[in-house]
Amino acid sequence: MDGIPAIGNYAFDNCQNLESVVIPNSVTEIGEYTFRDNISLKELNLPDSIEKIGKYAFANCTSVQKLHIPNKLKEIPEYAFNGLTSCLELEIPSSVETISNWGFQGWNSLKNLNIPESVKFIGDKAFSRCNIQTLVIPDNVTSIGKQAFNYCKSLETVVWSKGATTIDAQTFYECNKLREITIPNTVTVIQSAAFSYTALQKLIIPSSVQVIGNSTFTNCQLIDVTFENPNNLITCGTPASKYWAFGNQNIGIALYCTSDGEYVDFATQGFKEAERIQVEGDDFENLGHGLWKVKSTMRSFPSKIKYSYNIIEDNPATVIGGEVDLIVKKTHKITFMCDGNILETKYYVEGEDFVFPNIPVRDGYTGIWNYDESDITGDKIIEVIYKALPVVEVDSIVIPQNDQLNWKDQFIFKDADGNKIDNVIFKGKVDTRKAGIYHLTYQVTDQWGGQMSGQCQVRVCSLPTLVGSDNVEIPIDTLFNPKGYFVFEDEDGNKINNVTFIGTLNSHQEGIYVLEYEVIDQWNQKLNGKCQVRVLRSPIINLDPDNNDSLNNDHVKDDLSDNNHKDN
Repeated sequence: MDGIPAIGNYAFDNCQNLESVVIPNSVTEIGEYTFRDNISLKELNLPDSIEKIGKYAFANCTSVQKLHIPNKLKEIPEYAFNGLTSCLELEIPSSVETISNWGFQGWNSLKNLNIPESVKFIGDKAFSRCNIQTLVIPDNVTSIGKQAFNYCKSLETVVWSKGATTIDAQTFYECNKLREITIPNTVTVIQSAAFSYTALQKLIIPSSVQVIGNSTFTNCQLIDVTFENPNNLITCGTPASKYWAFGNQNIGIALYCTSDGEYVDFATQGFKEAERIQVEGDDFENLGHGLWKVKSTMRSFPSKIKYSYNIIEDNPATVIGGEVDLIVKKTHKITFMCDGNILETKYYVEGEDFVFPNIPVRDGYTGIWNYDESDITGDKIIEVIYKALPVVEVDSIVIPQNDQLNWKDQFIFKDADGNKIDNVIFKGKVDTRKAGIYHLTYQVTDQWGGQMSGQCQVRVCSLPTLVGSDNVEIPIDTLFNPKGYFVFEDEDGNKINNVTFIGTLNSHQEGIYVLEYEVIDQWNQKLNGKCQVRVLRSPIINLDPDNNDSLNNDHVKDDLSDNNHKDN
C-alpha cells in the first residue's frame, strides 16, 4: 500500500482473519466500512497523516486492545470506532471537534475517559455502554445527543458542561451506579428519562432549569431534592397524563404499626417536610411529622402501601412516589419534659434509637436527658436535668525550679457532683529551668459535655540565696551562733529559718573552720553549700550582728564538734 493516498470504501470489510495491518504515511483518507468487523485485528496504529475517516471505518473490531487516533482528525464519524469491546485506553486528540453518533459506543473495557476541550459536539449514544467511572464534560461542549452515556453501568459521578444547556432524553438512562450529578446554573432543559434508573439520592435543581420532562428522575433512590427556584419551572412532567417527573423512588422507607393496630410510624428518611407525605387509601389518619394513625375500622393490614411525597407544595409534577411494605412492629410513646413542661411527644419503634428534641439553654448549666440507656422499651417520660458547669478549685500553683510539672494533677477541676475531672486540655509552655510566672489556658469538659475554659498560673521559684558573704571572722572566745552570721532568703526576700548547719568549730581556739549547711524554703526547695568561719586572736567589733540567739562558746563548740548540730 506504499504511496497510496487513500483506502476506499469496504476495502477490507469483514476480513475476520486479518490480525495486523500497516497503513503507510502516504494515506490521508480512509473510506467507509473499510475495516468493519475485522474481529481478529488486535492493534490499530493509524498514522498522523490521516485527516479523514469514513463512517463504520473500524466498527466492531472487537479484539483491538490498542488504538492510536491521528492528531489531524477533526471529526469522529458515525460508528467509526463503535464496538471496540477489548480496547482498554482511549486518547482523543485535541484536534477533534465532533464526536458523531455511536462514535465510541460499546467500549465496555474502557474505564477512563478524557474529553479534550476542543470537542464541541457529542452525538447520540457516542459513549453508550462504556465502563467509565467518572465523567467531566468540558464547558466548550455545547451539544450532547440523546442516550450519549446511557447504560454506563460503572459511572458514579458526573460534572456537566456549562456550555450544554440541555440534558437530552435518556442521557444517563440505566447508569445504575450514578449517585452524584453536578448540574450547572446554565442548564435550562432536562429531557425525559435523562436520569431514570440511576442511584441518585440527593439532587439540586439550579434556578436556570425551566423544563423537566416525563419520567426524568423515575426509579432513582432520591431522598433529598432541592429546587433553587421552583418558580422558574414551566414544565415538570405531565401529571395530567400520569407521567411524573419524579416517581417510583425505590428507597428505604418503612411503615410501622403497633401489634394491636393502633399506630403507624412512617420512617421518612430524608424528606424535608414529612407532612407532605400522602398514603393511598382511607385507612390511615395523618397525625403529622411522619406519624400515622390506623383507623379503628381497619381489621387487617395490607402487605404493601403506596405513598407519594410532594417535593414542592401545590406542584403535583414534583411528586416522588413509590410502594413500600407494611412492617408490623411495636411502637412506644416518649414524652420529653423540662421543668414540668412538655417539650415534645413522639412515637418510636421499640428497640431502636430515638431522636431527642433540643434542650432549652440555661446559663451556667448543661442540660442532659435523664434516662436509662439500657432500657428504651415501653412508654416513657424523659425529663431534662441541669448540671452546673465545671469549676476550678486550684488555678495557681508554685513549683520549685527544675521540678517536674504535672498539670492534670496539680490543677484541680471538679464537676457538679464534686468528682475530679481529667478531661482537660492545656495550651501554653512552662520552662521549669527558668524562674518566673507562666500562664496557661485550659478547656475542661465534664462527663455531661459541659465545658469551661480559662487561664491558670504556674510560678517557678528560684532557689534560696545566701545574703552576704559565706566567709566570716570572729574573735576568739566569742559566743557564736551560725544563724546570726549566715542569713538565707527566699525568692520573695523573706528570711528562711529552716537551716541546718553541720561541722566542728571551737571558738576558744584560733583557726579556720568549715561548716556545711542545708536550707529549705517554704516551697520545699533545698540549697546545700559550705561556709567558712575564721577565729582570730585579736578582738573584732560588732561580731554578732544578729544578737538574738547567742550561744556560749562551749555549747557551740560541743554541738558543732558532734557533727550533727541542727539549729532550725
